[in-house]
Amino acid sequence: MVFMVLKENFKHPNVEIQKSATNALRSYCGTYFQDPSTLSKDSPAIKEIMNLFKQFSVENSAQTRGLNMALGVLSDTLLKNKELGIADIMFGTLLQNCLPKGAETDDAESRKQAIKSLA
Repeated sequence: MVFMVLKENFKHPNVEIQKSATNALRSYCGTYFQDPSTLSKDSPAIKEIMNLFKQFSVENSAQTRGLNMALGVLSDTLLKNKELGIADIMFGTLLQNCLPKGAETDDAESRKQAIKSLA
């Protein structure tokens, strides 16, 4: 349920709402993903985070911008867990989103957020 609400807010055109959703995800990750021994690919929360990557196929620049922001706040515990594979997918996705696409939906703000998330 939490991720359903967050996903809706990540694609909202208002950047302040996207920032609030990003802050909520940061808090969620910090609270629920502290113990690496409890992380599993089968966990519903991990599956929801992996589903965030599938949302990038949508041609919605506001959604891409919000998701780029979200990926930048995933906890170190998630990213360092090689079994989950989140770090590899996240870095690849963000690197791809840093590049101009030459499409009508190409958005400089989305690229900026991808770069900030990589920093």
